[in-house]
Amino acid sequence: MGKLTGLMVIKAYHQSRGEGQRNLVLIPDNAHGTNPASATLANYKAVEIKSDPRTGGVDMDYLRMILDKHGSDVAAIIVDQS
Repeated sequence: MGKLTGLMVIKAYHQSRGEGQRNLVLIPDNAHGTNPASATLANYKAVEIKSDPRTGGVDMDYLRMILDKHGSDVAAIIVDQS
């Protein structure tokens, strides 16, 4: 419930700033399965970000590509701590 609550707060924040078009939540492909579910429940579209096979972290080049292409639509990036 914590991620869902956080996403709802993020949605309210963007709407208060007139940025209601931000409808994407970026989620690493190795994240827990509840993360995309929470994004969907908060009425966001979950976009999977590739992980770096060497480090297991986010593939930064792929993240940059997504942000260059869809940056004005991104509401949040979910990054879990291991």
